[in-house]
Amino acid sequence: METFDHEGYWPPNIEPSVDPDNLGSTTLPGPSTTKRRGKTQHDFLAQWAEHQEEYLSILIDHEAPPLRYQLCGCGSGAVAVFDCNSCHGRSVHCKACILLIHQRMPFHRIKMWNGDFMEETSLSKLGLVMFFGHSGDMCPTATDAQELTVLHIDGFHNILASYCRCNTIAAFHLQLFEGKLFSASIDSPKSAFTFELLQHYRIHHLEGKGSAYTYIQSLYRLTNDEGLGEILDRVREFRRIARQWFYLQTRKDAGAYGPEASTRPLTVACPACPQPGVNIPHNWKETVPQSQHWLLRYYVHFDANFRLVLLKQPSRDIADRTLWIDGGFFANPNLYQEYLSKIKNTQQDPSDCSNHRASTLASRSRFEKLEITGVAGGVCRHECAISQGFVNLYKGERYVNSDFAISHILQSIVGIAEVLLSYDIACQYSRNFSKRFDEFPMILLIPLHLTILFLIPKFHLPVHKEECRYNYSFNYTKKVGRTDGEAIERFWSTHNHLSGSTMRMTPGSRLDTLNFHFNDWNWRKCCKMGSTLIARLSQAREMVVQHAALLTDLSASVGEEKTAEWSQLEDDFRPQPGGTYISSVPTRAQVLQRLTQFEAPELGRAADLDHERPALVFWVNDGLEIEESQARLGVHALTINDGSTERDRIDFNRKRVALLERINAWKARFPDELEEDAEGEDIPEKIKLPFPSSIPLENRSIVLQEIEQRLREALAFDSLRALRKGLAERLALQREKERYLRGQADNFRSQAAIKRVQGEITFVAERYKTTYAALQTLGENINPELMPLEDSDISAANVFNYSRQLQRGSNTTVSWIWRQTAVGAQAQDDNWLEEILRVQFLEVKITHDRWAEECEMAKSELYLTQATFNHRQDYWIGRVNGAATGGEAAHAQRMAHMYGEMATTITHKINSVI
Repeated sequence: METFDHEGYWPPNIEPSVDPDNLGSTTLPGPSTTKRRGKTQHDFLAQWAEHQEEYLSILIDHEAPPLRYQLCGCGSGAVAVFDCNSCHGRSVHCKACILLIHQRMPFHRIKMWNGDFMEETSLSKLGLVMFFGHSGDMCPTATDAQELTVLHIDGFHNILASYCRCNTIAAFHLQLFEGKLFSASIDSPKSAFTFELLQHYRIHHLEGKGSAYTYIQSLYRLTNDEGLGEILDRVREFRRIARQWFYLQTRKDAGAYGPEASTRPLTVACPACPQPGVNIPHNWKETVPQSQHWLLRYYVHFDANFRLVLLKQPSRDIADRTLWIDGGFFANPNLYQEYLSKIKNTQQDPSDCSNHRASTLASRSRFEKLEITGVAGGVCRHECAISQGFVNLYKGERYVNSDFAISHILQSIVGIAEVLLSYDIACQYSRNFSKRFDEFPMILLIPLHLTILFLIPKFHLPVHKEECRYNYSFNYTKKVGRTDGEAIERFWSTHNHLSGSTMRMTPGSRLDTLNFHFNDWNWRKCCKMGSTLIARLSQAREMVVQHAALLTDLSASVGEEKTAEWSQLEDDFRPQPGGTYISSVPTRAQVLQRLTQFEAPELGRAADLDHERPALVFWVNDGLEIEESQARLGVHALTINDGSTERDRIDFNRKRVALLERINAWKARFPDELEEDAEGEDIPEKIKLPFPSSIPLENRSIVLQEIEQRLREALAFDSLRALRKGLAERLALQREKERYLRGQADNFRSQAAIKRVQGEITFVAERYKTTYAALQTLGENINPELMPLEDSDISAANVFNYSRQLQRGSNTTVSWIWRQTAVGAQAQDDNWLEEILRVQFLEVKITHDRWAEECEMAKSELYLTQATFNHRQDYWIGRVNGAATGGEAAHAQRMAHMYGEMATTITHKINSVI
């Protein structure tokens, strides 16, 4: 096995494939199978219930001091009447002692015994003054005590503040900041927020997506739950200060201070994605074997989100701008606006895929109420947001918006040779991709020598037309592992919770909030990356073993010769995005074309009628078209009732007359070989057409019977194609309705579209049933891929099962209508059983191969993550040596230690499984 070294960036030996025979001896960490024994939460609750009266009695006793009117233990002779709610234990003190104890704890809650009950008071009312400028000590030239409202994690506090007036000391707002209080204003501080409160809110907001308003409301209630007395409104100030605090913390964690204040990126990058110069060397193309370059492909999962909108509000502060100068995760806002101004009249290419037709349901009327209609952006394979990879949408999802975001994504991954772009509209979006970029060469840039592979996410794939489901499939694309392309959907599902608060923010505040949350999401992914990749590797190894055993059984059942032949078919097959799709069964038009050729007879038994055969074929085909028109007119007849207008009735009668004329003209060409039944209906849509399948066997023409059988078989397959297309479109419409549409008008429009598609599904299903019944009448030699159609075959449950199978490559049971495939060679007419076995074999082999690739990808990503943590540790060690202050040095030391611990942890994980 060939080995290679990457100067410590890459594992010394990566196997290019997985040997299933050797996986059984590998021990992987997993959940314990031993049942946990012990008390349940119900048991603990029942046990506590036995003591609840004692608990309640102690709680009530806290309403009074332990010993009333006792003297303070300080020996001063003063009565101890002051108690602190924030201190541990129950001890009362005199005024002098309570002030002495809390000299450095000004935000503790104090109560005083007034003779009847413990009454709320405060340290400031007792005379406590906070001094600033000398680390809490009093300045010789201190100012007079000034009132200052401070918000802490337990509510509002009114304190007395005294500032330093020394010539060398900082301004009052900086003195407050030095004392761990963030002033609400620069010039004349009247309110401030404790660092502890801001950090508490930061985690609370990032985890729970809660708003600043609800958080401040909780502080109001902690301060005065009865609502008595006046408390200053500090919601606006808190929102602004929290935003500033978040930004300062982001800069600090990123190292964007000192000499790197303006150059250091603020966003957290994914540690498992390849980054030349970070976790792989710049010259990796020369040092990594060509056979393993696919492991260094970059994955981009891209999609739009229509929940993170911004409402139009005339009273909004339009001057507000984001604190993230470079945009953070959003592509350069100024350049983006300049770009949009140049492409105002650009027309988007029309779509011919069912997935796109669903997207047209999004009501344009709702855009009138929105300043920003959504966000489009990309994440990597590990669900981390990509820096500069997001843009705001203004008129829904358009290629021009996606182009700008994707261009910035591609520019940010310098040194990578190949990018896989997963997009739910990849089949259409990729068509003129290069052409659109060439129109704006100074804005839309693509790195040189970069290969882009477009695929469609697995969850979205079933709603696309049939050729897309093969040409853009992850399952049928080699060297992609078990990537599903849906990472962006998982990313959006978490951040959709922000929509309620961000839709009413100012544009700058909204952008900052999204950046803070995206960055925190990446950081948490970074912390859990080792465990995530270990779990992926464990699952991949298990699935390789399972599918290897299944593949062995299938190979034994078909023999070595077929196994080798079919394996070669899979090796030769390549999805061709944008290319020609070849179905395994002919369409009705193809059969008609072959049967009407004069050069080579398709029907051996009709060789003596070669000169007449085309006319007979056209006659049968015209009859089938008339039969379909009868069925559609029959459906129309059901809609004509007492409520119909005269115009509707006239139009219906005109259609009946036209149909009758077609029938009479068709009957005039009635072949001599058939004997027509004279009995019949007068109503055009109910007239029974004299096909061979509708007349007694003794009166049939063998030639016409075979022609009808061939055409009806092709019509049956056409009906199945139309059914699959309709079911996919219905699923797309339903998902569109669930994901994006809100409001009565949008839902009404969506329901009407779903009803229209459902009507077509019902019609095509009935056409198939009629066709299949005719084939049964014509003889027993029915193509084995055609089966009776049940209502359950076209139910939503079966479509969902098929969707899951496409996503996971699993063995989920699905309706037979989905089991036709285009992978490999076209089957011969008389070899359908072998075709079915071949399809089963290829599906298992493809699934096995994808899991084997996932093993390799998970292993390489573990090493990439390890190298990233080592690189970040080295970076911070370098910052220690260049630190300008003791604080910078200490911070760099702490960060270096943290990444060192993360590197050590993932190294232990790697050693335990590889």
